[in-house]
Amino acid sequence: MIVTVHGKKWAFKFANLKKTFGVCDSPDTKSKTIKIARGLKPKKELEIVIHELLHASCWNLSEETVDQVAVDLSRILWRIGWRKNDGETLDS
Repeated sequence: MIVTVHGKKWAFKFANLKKTFGVCDSPDTKSKTIKIARGLKPKKELEIVIHELLHASCWNLSEETVDQVAVDLSRILWRIGWRKNDGETLDS
């Protein structure tokens, strides 16, 4: 699927990744992609999606800042009840 973040379009997909949970191409890359590892537990998947979307929207943030904000936001969203529904996709 295609997602728009900070006015730029990325292909967003779940993929079989090795050695990482997620990857986000630089906003300056042509044919940008955000990839999230398949098979993550739901809470971890939420954290990684937020993490990679933060990279897409705020490329200049440090990895430490992106990590902390993603952990905090995913923890709060999880606590207030956000869950992925089976069969639901981002374009549903």
